[in-house]
Amino acid sequence: MRHAVTPLTSVLREPRFRPALVCAGVILLLTSWPRVPVVAVAGADKVVHLSMYGVFAFLTLGASRYPRSGSRLLLAWAALAVFGGLDEWHQSFIPGRSASVADWVADATGALLGLLVAFRSSTPSLSRRDASSS
Repeated sequence: MRHAVTPLTSVLREPRFRPALVCAGVILLLTSWPRVPVVAVAGADKVVHLSMYGVFAFLTLGASRYPRSGSRLLLAWAALAVFGGLDEWHQSFIPGRSASVADWVADATGALLGLLVAFRSSTPSLSRRDASSS
């Protein structure tokens, strides 16, 4: 019996999506860990949120075969921000964890920075375009 191919199963079968999927899994695994030790450095947890979602966003945009555009960047950012919001909500059910708007802002900011880096690294700069046309 042959199974229908859905958008989700096709994503799971594509090797280019695996790094982003692994990153999403690591984020969910780490945020499911109850009673995380608190770091004494103020703001350190926000740096972790920013970094994790920056890497996640970079890997997500890197897996896309669609042309990079402002609207695709905005759509990817919105999806990653929703993922971050759902992850924060999920943490409210974990003993010793809590949901935080500030953490979600760090997630969304990290996602935006990661997308911008991925977008910038995949878009030829004006100076590179000028040099190749000469």
